[in-house]
Amino acid sequence: HLSLRHEAKSEILNSKAMMGSLIDLSKMTDLDVCRFALGSIANIADDNQFCRVISLSQLTVTSLLHALDSEDTTIVRETSRVIANLLSSTEFQAAILKEGGVSSIIRISLFHDYECVRNAVLSLRKLAANKASHGILFSQEGVGVIMHLVGHDDLQIRV
Repeated sequence: HLSLRHEAKSEILNSKAMMGSLIDLSKMTDLDVCRFALGSIANIADDNQFCRVISLSQLTVTSLLHALDSEDTTIVRETSRVIANLLSSTEFQAAILKEGGVSSIIRISLFHDYECVRNAVLSLRKLAANKASHGILFSQEGVGVIMHLVGHDDLQIRV
C-alpha cells in the first residue's frame, strides 16, 4: 500500500531495483503476489506524472497482454487497471497499438466483471483520441463492441 503515497511513488520509480522487483513480482505465478504487484503498478500509474516513466520501463506490453488472458478475474482486473492508467501515455498507446493490444482491450470490454469492463471502457476512451487507433476501433469487431457499450445501462460504462 506504499504505492498509494505520492512520495513513495517517486521513490519506487527512482529506484531501478524497487521498480524492477515490482515488475518481476507482477509476473509471478503466485496469484496474490502478482495481483498486489499489479495493483501497486496501477496505483503508481494512476498519477500522470509517473505514467510515462512506467510505460518506458521494463514492464512490457506483451506481459500485460498475457496477464489479460489469466483465468483469475482479480489478475485481469488489476491488469486492465494498469493498462487503463498507462494509456495516458502516448508512448504506451503506441506500444499497445504495435503489439495488437486493442483487440485484447475490446475483448475485456465484454468481460463478466464490472471493474474490468469499466477499465476497458476507460482504455477505449483514451485510445479514441489517438488517430492511429481508429482503424481497429472502427473495424467490424470494434464497432460492434462500441455499439454494445453505447447502450449500456450504467453511465460509467457507456462509451
